[in-house]
Amino acid sequence: MIEQLNSVGPFLESFTLAQVAVDDLVDEGVGIISKVTLLIAVAGISYGGYTVTRGEIQNGILAILGSLLIGFAFPIASEIFELAK
Repeated sequence: MIEQLNSVGPFLESFTLAQVAVDDLVDEGVGIISKVTLLIAVAGISYGGYTVTRGEIQNGILAILGSLLIGFAFPIASEIFELAK
C-alpha cells in the first residue's frame, strides 16, 4: 500500500511541465503595450481631428502631434533597445 502511494504512476511519469522562455513572455508584453499605445494614439488623433473641425485649430494640432508622439515613442524606444543588444 505504501509503495503505491510513493509511486507517481504512468500518467505522471510521461507528464512534463510546459517550459516557457522569459523572452517569449517579454515579447508578448511588448506586443500588448504596443497595441495599447496604438489605441491611445488613434483616439488622440481622432480627438484632434474633431477639435479642428470645431474651429479650435491650435488645440487640434497639439492633440494630433501629441498622439503621434505617444504612438511612435514605444516602437522607437523598443527598436533602439533591440539595437543595443
